Amino acid sequence: MALQDDWQQSHLERRQVLAESQKQIWATIGLWQRERYSQAITQKQDRQAFVSQLKQENQAFLADAHNNHRQQAEQLAEDLKEFVRSLQKETATFLEESAQSRAEKAEELAQELRDFRAELRDTVAQWQQQWQQQKQERAAGRRKLAQQVWQ
Repeated sequence: MALQDDWQQSHLERRQVLAESQKQIWATIGLWQRERYSQAITQKQDRQAFVSQLKQENQAFLADAHNNHRQQAEQLAEDLKEFVRSLQKETATFLEESAQSRAEKAEELAQELRDFRAELRDTVAQWQQQWQQQKQERAAGRRKLAQQVWQ
């Protein structure tokens, strides 16, 4: 029986070593699972924090971009209004100067026309006077010729 007792004792010790090894293995596996779970939770929290921060930064960026675009649009609108005012002023000045220039040119042309008409009247009057004088000279020449012929 001693051999059987030794074998049973040895078998019992191997079972105890095996049970102890299994406990250690399960303890190690449990520890690893808890660590992995803890790491997974930490990584999930880090990702959530990163996503949250990214969303906030994105919202801040978009709000800032919107404000910048709005300010640029307002500035462009103001610049455009100023340009339109300036252009209207320049156009009014140009039209006023053009009207003044046209009026001066019209007066100049009217004066030239009056001068031309006066010169034309004088020339026509001279021609009429010359024609009358030539007519009288011809009439006098005809009378003289007629007197010479009938004498």
